[in-house]
Amino acid sequence: MKHSQKRTFMDIEKMSSDEFKAFCRSGNKNHFTRIRKMPLQDLLFTMINRKGLTLALELRNYMKLAHPGVSISKPGYLKQRMKLNPDAFLELYKYHNRNFFADSTFSTYKDHLILAADGSDINIPTTAKTLKLYGSASRKNTKPQAQIGLGCIYDVMNRMILESDYNKVKFDEMRLAEKQMERIPETIGSIPYIIIMDRGYYNVHLADDSIPLDGVFHGYDELDNERIDLDFCWVPLDELKNGVKVYPLELISYIIEPRKEMVYFVSKQI
Repeated sequence: MKHSQKRTFMDIEKMSSDEFKAFCRSGNKNHFTRIRKMPLQDLLFTMINRKGLTLALELRNYMKLAHPGVSISKPGYLKQRMKLNPDAFLELYKYHNRNFFADSTFSTYKDHLILAADGSDINIPTTAKTLKLYGSASRKNTKPQAQIGLGCIYDVMNRMILESDYNKVKFDEMRLAEKQMERIPETIGSIPYIIIMDRGYYNVHLADDSIPLDGVFHGYDELDNERIDLDFCWVPLDELKNGVKVYPLELISYIIEPRKEMVYFVSKQI
């Protein structure tokens, strides 16, 4: 509890700093300089502590607790909110996370953080602009629904999102995860970690978008910034029965006679 309180005080101190206030102004030095009913710190608190109520109720409850006897109208509040640099929340979140992992009280498994990467599609208001910017995953001949693709890396044991990015609805989850992993040391430093991804993350780049039903087609993978060229071809099941080899060799019987259970192979065969 002491550590949590300490980090909360550090966050408040950060929000009160002249440097952070300047960052929040989005280059307009006149924003958040006059004393108003909703100064910068209160504006941030109301947005961070939203409880899913209507805006009118959220404002009434907050002002009753923080500034008894004072009220603010929704238009006045929204006018203040429009002045705020939205990147202020990203800056504050990174600051909080860095302080969290600078402390020795976080949870690990055998001295490793356990991280999970996943992506999801999220519905957003559908307009001509949002459809153009982010796209839609709706089926053909149905009303389009604008969506964004969200990719996150989550600390499972400490219940914290370390990295989060939104993209067009159809995005390369693996490439995004690679970029996010490059940024993770900025938050956790040199702490070792294990990252878990579902099997949809692994992919191979094809040299051509089309895959022929016969012959050879080409692709490549990347490992440690090194490109590995790959050649692919279809193997008829009858040829597997007649002795054509694929690797790992143990896989052949599972292809010829499909089974219900999921099987994992770890092989050093080349």
